[in-house]
Amino acid sequence: MCRGSWTNYGAHFLGVKTVPFFVARCFNILVTSIDQRPPKGATFGCQCECFSAREAHAAWQWWNFCDGRVPHGKSALRINLDETSVCIFQGDQKGNIFVSTKRPRQEPVQKVSQGKRRCCFTHIGVICDRPDLQPLLPQVIIGSEWAFKAGDMGALTVASPPNVHLVRQKSAWNNVEVMRRVVRLLAEAVRPYTHEVQPILFVDASRIHLADSVIAACASAKIWLIVIPAKTTWLLQPCDTHAFQAYKACLKKCYQDARIRSGAVDLDAAQFLPCVYQAILQVLQGKVWSEAFDKDGFGQEQREISSFIKEMLDHNGAVHVSSVMPTQEQLRLCFPARAKVSTTALLRPFLPPRRVLPRSFGARVAARPAPPGPVVAEPRTRLQHRMAEEAKAKAAAKVLPAAKTAPGPLLGRIRLQTAPAPLLGRTRLQTARLALAALEANSGASSSRGP
Repeated sequence: MCRGSWTNYGAHFLGVKTVPFFVARCFNILVTSIDQRPPKGATFGCQCECFSAREAHAAWQWWNFCDGRVPHGKSALRINLDETSVCIFQGDQKGNIFVSTKRPRQEPVQKVSQGKRRCCFTHIGVICDRPDLQPLLPQVIIGSEWAFKAGDMGALTVASPPNVHLVRQKSAWNNVEVMRRVVRLLAEAVRPYTHEVQPILFVDASRIHLADSVIAACASAKIWLIVIPAKTTWLLQPCDTHAFQAYKACLKKCYQDARIRSGAVDLDAAQFLPCVYQAILQVLQGKVWSEAFDKDGFGQEQREISSFIKEMLDHNGAVHVSSVMPTQEQLRLCFPARAKVSTTALLRPFLPPRRVLPRSFGARVAARPAPPGPVVAEPRTRLQHRMAEEAKAKAAAKVLPAAKTAPGPLLGRIRLQTAPAPLLGRTRLQTARLALAALEANSGASSSRGP
């Protein structure tokens, strides 16, 4: 499309005959940027950001490694989760327009309030490669407090299908708390089939998907997590490459049909949500998504990668990707810049179990029951030893006060005597000398008495 046609399109889109200079300049810049695309190769400049083929290879190697670790007797259940914005006003649809005969030159317009045109829901879509399990997977629709009235939530929840969950909160944006809830709903949906499948969840590199609590929720539910690299979701994520475009086209058609049936200018939330349910039933639950995963490189050992992806990554022949555990550097290629993600937590299902220390190690010693009676600290210094000996001597003197004064009883020719109090010096050498002197005195006294 030439620049002049872009400018005419802008004038038609804005509903005016002439376009201001700055608008025409914006369209010219857009066309110039499209005309000056970079050549095909390892670096591709579309989407206003550059990515390297290394990110794609890192994601594929991550998948090959997980696929090879699926236990014997089970098959990998590939699941993709992604968010998309759904506006409650699905206008700008092709069709017939009735022009008033009174004002034939005036361009027909549809009168819709600005609030309706800006009111959007967040649809957290979930698809998998098993058509029999697809109707069981949760579909979560997040609406703001303005879109979902508090008094209408009961009726809206009753009218929704069993696998569609409505969330009303201050903002329609997804957050970590909602993500943990979605993981729990997903775990409940696949729990009856865990004896035959191993769930593997593909998510993009959004920070709410990589929160520690979300990774921990996936680990507790025994769901393996694979992150599709940042800036490559338009090329490698099945929801973006195959699902959401057909889903929104079907939603617009259902919206126009509902308007014709109701005869209203626009639809409220209660009238619009059945259109969303119909689009989910026809597209997300009515198609088989195994081919989408294979075409994006997550299956069949990358033998079924689409020609478009090969062209973007400048791959002429077959794609060969290793199946060993990705390194820390390869995993970081899948994360956003400056993002702090625990790679150990992501790979914990594949790491050997941590060794449990015995109860006598570390802080677990304190968990043992304490012995009865007062706890006496053992002496560590000479002064503490001397004070302990003195305390023992005083305790012994109190227990046996008569032993020091009364002579010991005679048994045969030997008189029982109380043990002398230990002699302690100020140093170890003095204590040793005193003990030696006492020993010599006792031996001399015994030899003088004779037998």
